[in-house]
Amino acid sequence: HGLCPMDAEAHGLLAAPTAGEYEGYYVLEDAVAQNTTTGAYYTSLSAAVTDAGDTAATIKLLADVTESVTIASGKNITLDLNGNSVSYSTGRTSTISNKGKLTVTDSSDPSAGKIVSRLGYGIGAYASSETTFKSGTIESVEGAIVGFGTTTNAKITVDGGTLKASDNAVLAFNGTSGAGGNTLAVNGGTFVGGITTDGYVACGIYAPN
Repeated sequence: HGLCPMDAEAHGLLAAPTAGEYEGYYVLEDAVAQNTTTGAYYTSLSAAVTDAGDTAATIKLLADVTESVTIASGKNITLDLNGNSVSYSTGRTSTISNKGKLTVTDSSDPSAGKIVSRLGYGIGAYASSETTFKSGTIESVEGAIVGFGTTTNAKITVDGGTLKASDNAVLAFNGTSGAGGNTLAVNGGTFVGGITTDGYVACGIYAPN
């Protein structure tokens, strides 16, 4: 993944060489994400997040991807959707699982970037994580940004964008005993909730603790 030296051109996977600091390197032609902090390119969003280490990094999405991504504890990632989408449709899980620090933005104008969960949650917030959503759209079934029964001392902040859930709460922490100490701040944004499955209750924000 990342940048490849010029002698890799024969493999047929490379686009034009980069200039400036990375002159003499080629960009992977099938790259879907770029760490704009380092300039490196990646063929999956997960690889870009993993390679960022514990250094604060901005990762720009270059194409639509279908994958589940985990922001590990200790990471500090700003994800620029850049008009593209991150989608996942396997099981009642999260498209993005945040266990560290995650800020989501969308630099496209008009905003077209999306996080899509076709069965579960858009962003899952885990213990001691920090999630900030500034712009873009989350389309989900069970909840756009959700903390779970084991989530404690987490912080969710919504500054803008559009958050949608077809079933259950759009934005939520869990009501399980002991799942407390969480902080939820809403400074802007549009919430769209609905019901498509019997037994659910439409809810914009569910904050039991």
